[in-house]
Amino acid sequence: MLTILCLLGCPGTEPETPPEPAPDPVPLAAPKHVVLFGAVPEEAYGDPPPSRALVDLGRMLYFDARLSGSGALSCNSCHDLARYGTTAAATSGDPGEAGTARNAPSTYNAILQFKQYWDGRADDLEAQARSALLSPQELGMASESAVIEAIKAIEGYGPAFEAAFPDARSPITIGNIARALVAFQGGLTTPGSKLDRYLSGEGGALSPEEIEGFDRFVSTGCVSCHSGALIGGGMFQRLGSVYPYETEDQGRAGQSKDPVEEKIFKVPSLRNVTKTGPWLHDGSLDSLEDVVGRMAHHQLGRELTSEEITSIVLFLETTMGYPSSDYIEPPELP
Repeated sequence: MLTILCLLGCPGTEPETPPEPAPDPVPLAAPKHVVLFGAVPEEAYGDPPPSRALVDLGRMLYFDARLSGSGALSCNSCHDLARYGTTAAATSGDPGEAGTARNAPSTYNAILQFKQYWDGRADDLEAQARSALLSPQELGMASESAVIEAIKAIEGYGPAFEAAFPDARSPITIGNIARALVAFQGGLTTPGSKLDRYLSGEGGALSPEEIEGFDRFVSTGCVSCHSGALIGGGMFQRLGSVYPYETEDQGRAGQSKDPVEEKIFKVPSLRNVTKTGPWLHDGSLDSLEDVVGRMAHHQLGRELTSEEITSIVLFLETTMGYPSSDYIEPPELP
């Protein structure tokens, strides 16, 4: 009997069949076009980074209308940080003056661009700040000494400049005003966009439709000008490269007087572009779909369908990043 039981085997001792191994998760496809673009950094202060006192001083100066000839205009008036660094007006300038004939470019990520102004006449933000303070079409101060005297007349700025420039014997200078404004703008970056997450390897950050728009943006040829981390902002180009574009603005030729530079402008960054209308150098277009269609025609010689335009605009929406709400909060002024 024992032999029979052994032959039959004891119940429950049969070795269990191991379960089939779970299939490996399907890896997300590697992000496309990484070589053509890049992510926006958390900040662009440089090395070494500025002191907190210098950044705070720059923030106050950015929001202070007493640095304008009319007393009515601050940097934030035309480059409103609550509106992604620009304004809803087609063109901008001091209400007491003629104003500029150009749309105010966003100050977000401006520190990362290779030149400043639509015509690139300022090599960097420090030169741009000094120019804007004195330009009759911008802040409109009468002279550098007028700027300095205006600051010195405001109780509270003296200690702020001393804290920001502790080694300076006379810290309130036009150069230091510009440096403080630049220091603050070093933090005006817009990281965290869906596009940046995708480029960093988060394959699911973009929907299939957004990836299709991304592909179309590249295949249409937009990347011949709009590439890099800022998707633009790194070169000059003639407006109307293939088919002439009607505009009275002569671009860089307005400064250089060189006819070769007629209608040549800095290529704008497309970061946050869905938030920065109206568009183009003169703010003449209030539909981003219109901008995409016209630029494809005039710059690339391409005629896009409405579906193709919609697809590209859907991709452009993914470039929207997020500035720090605390960083851009208007400060208490002295």
